[in-house]
Amino acid sequence: MGSPNSEKLQPIAGYREIHHDASGRLEDNFDGRIINPIAHYNDDELSRDVEDFYRHEILRQSPEHRIQDPIDRSRLGLFQKAARIARNPQNTNNITELTEEDKAALRQEKEHILRQPWKLWLTLITCSCGALVQGWSQTGINGANTAWGDDLQLTKEKTARDWLFGLVNAAPYLAAGLIGCLFIDPLNDGLKLGRRGTIFVAAIFSLFAAIGCAVSQIWYQLLVSRLLLGIGMGLKASTIPIFESPRWYIKHGQLLSAFQSAHALRGNELLAARDIYLLFKQIQVEEDYLIRYQNSGLRYNLEGSQVVVRKSSYFRRVSELITLGRIRRATLASVIVMLSQQLCGINIISFYSSNFFLAVTVKDKNAPAFAELRKALLFSFGTGLTNFIFTFPAIRTIDKLGRRKLLLYTFPNMAWLLLAIGFSYESKGGRSLPLVGTFTIIFVAVYSLGGGPVPFTYSAEAFPLSHREVGMGAAVATNLFFAGLLGLMYPRMNTKLGSAKTLGIFCALCMIAFFLVFFFVPETSQCSLEDLDFRFGVLTKKHVRHQKDTIQWYSKSKVKRGEKPSLYFMDQPIHVVESGNWDMGGGSGYDPRGVEGLQDDVSGRGSMSSQRVYEAGGYANGPPDDVSRTSSVHEIVYEIGEGRPADQSADWYIRPGEIGESKGLKI
Repeated sequence: MGSPNSEKLQPIAGYREIHHDASGRLEDNFDGRIINPIAHYNDDELSRDVEDFYRHEILRQSPEHRIQDPIDRSRLGLFQKAARIARNPQNTNNITELTEEDKAALRQEKEHILRQPWKLWLTLITCSCGALVQGWSQTGINGANTAWGDDLQLTKEKTARDWLFGLVNAAPYLAAGLIGCLFIDPLNDGLKLGRRGTIFVAAIFSLFAAIGCAVSQIWYQLLVSRLLLGIGMGLKASTIPIFESPRWYIKHGQLLSAFQSAHALRGNELLAARDIYLLFKQIQVEEDYLIRYQNSGLRYNLEGSQVVVRKSSYFRRVSELITLGRIRRATLASVIVMLSQQLCGINIISFYSSNFFLAVTVKDKNAPAFAELRKALLFSFGTGLTNFIFTFPAIRTIDKLGRRKLLLYTFPNMAWLLLAIGFSYESKGGRSLPLVGTFTIIFVAVYSLGGGPVPFTYSAEAFPLSHREVGMGAAVATNLFFAGLLGLMYPRMNTKLGSAKTLGIFCALCMIAFFLVFFFVPETSQCSLEDLDFRFGVLTKKHVRHQKDTIQWYSKSKVKRGEKPSLYFMDQPIHVVESGNWDMGGGSGYDPRGVEGLQDDVSGRGSMSSQRVYEAGGYANGPPDDVSRTSSVHEIVYEIGEGRPADQSADWYIRPGEIGESKGLKI
C-alpha cells in the first residue's frame, strides 16, 4: 500500500455554510443540528482566531495594554490550547500540548462534580441564603393562618372573610408577579445595578416588609406589608437563578474580567480560558441572530465582535419574547414549566398546610386546647422537612436524567397522590390525619424531585444572554402571579367544594401539566447555555410531531420498533483527509482505509477523486441523488485512530469530489 501525500486539504464550502448560517438555525433549526461554532476551523484558522480574540478582547481591557502592545506568549498559548479542547471536547487525546495537570483537571470536571473551588461553593451558599429567605417569605404566614384572622380583626362574614383571607395570603405573589419580576431587567441593565445590586435591593424590601408583618395591628397593615414583601420576592426569585458573573461581564464587553471571574469560580486557568473563548464565539451567533432577524438596534463595537446589548430598549426586548422564534419558544417552554408548578397543587400545602391538617385533626375534649394545633403544625413541619431532604437527590438526577424527564416522571405520580389525599379526607374513625399526612408527605417528596427544582432551573437557562433578565422575569412573574391566584381562590373553593373535590380538580390540572410538558418543552440538560440556542431553534410543530412519533415508537413491540426517533444531534468537527493514490490490489483509486481509522471492509471501487472530506453528521452539499438520508447518519462519527463500529456499516457516505456522474460511495 502506498502512502498519501502530506498536503492537507481545506474543509469543503458546504460544511462551512452550515456554520456561517448558524444564526439562521436559531430561527428554524430544520435538522436539529447542535452546532459548535469553532468546529469547522482548521488548526491555522483556529490559531489566528484565538490570537485575534486574545489581542482585541482580552488585552484591550488590560492596563498594561494601554501603554504598550505586549503579547504574553504563555498566556496566548493557554488560550490556543483551550480552544483546541473547545473545538472537539469529546476527543482531547490527540492534543499533545496537554500536561498531566491539564488532563487531571479535565477528568475531575466530569468525574467529581462536587469537587469545586471554595469561591464557587461560597457563591452557591450565598445564593442559597437568598432561597432560604424566599422560602420564609412564601410560607412564613402558614402557621399564623390558624389565628391571625381573629387577632387582626378580619371580618366575620363568611364570604368576605374567605376572599380577604385569601388576598392577604396571595398578596406577595400578586405583587411579585405584577411588579417585582418586571423590574429585574431595568434594575440590572437600565440602572446598571447588575445581579448583586438587584439582590441587595430585594433584600431591603424583604427585611423591612418582614418587620412590618411582625408589628401589624390590623389586617390591612399586614396586607400592605406583604405586598411590599412581594416586590422583594419578585426581584430575588428572578435574579438569583441567573447569577452568572462571567456571562454578565461578557455581555458588557469585559472579557478580561470575565476570564478572571471564571478562573476564580473554576479554579483552573485552562478550563476558564476554554469556557470564555467558546462562550464568546457562541454569543456571537446569538448576536448575529438578533441583528439578522429583528433589526433590534444592536450594533458591533469598534473591535467588530462584541454587541452592546444595552442599546436595545427594555420594551423592545419584551416584545422580542414573542416576535423572535428562538426566544418565543424559550418563553413558551419556560411559561409552561412555571405554570405547571402551580397546576400541580403544591402551594395548597405550602400556603395552607396548617389549616389543611387542622381540618382533619380529631378533637379530644380531654386534651389541652393547643394539642390539636400542635399536631397540625407538626405535620406541617414534616412536609417542609421532606421538601428540604428530597431536594438533595435532585442535585444528581436533574442533570443525569434531565429536566424534562423529571417533570414527566413526577407529574403523574403527584396526580394520583392528590386523589389519595382527597379520598383520605373521607376516612372515618380518626384515620384521616394519619392518612392525609402520609400521602401529603409522599406527595411533597415526589414534588421535590422534579416539580420543585426544575422550573426555576429550566427558565434560568432557556433564554439567550441578551434576553436572560427579561425572559426570567416573565417566567417567574407567571409562576408567582398564578401562585397568587391560587392563594386567593383556594379558601373560597375549599368552602364551596370541600377538600376532596378541590384536590380532584388539581389532580386533573396536574395531568394537563404533564401533557403540556410532553409536547412543548424541549430537554435542556447536558448542554451548555449557548448550545440551547439550537435546541430552541427547532420549530414547535416539529417538536410536537417528534413526540407523536415517539409515542408510536413506544406503542410497537420491541421487535418492530427499530431505531428510536431522534430530534437533535451534536455537530462534530470536520475531518480533513490527505490527498494521494492508494494501491488497493486490483485497481487504482482512493482507499480510505487507515486514513480516518476505517475498517478493512472497503475494497476497490474504481477511480475516485483524491480530494475527500469526511463530514460528521451529514453531507457537504446534500445527500447523493441515489441515496436517502437516514436518521442514524448523524450518530456515526469516525475519529482518527478509531475503527468503525461493526454495527454501523450502512449509513456512512463519502462524498466524492468533482468526478462527473459518480454519486457517492456507501460503506
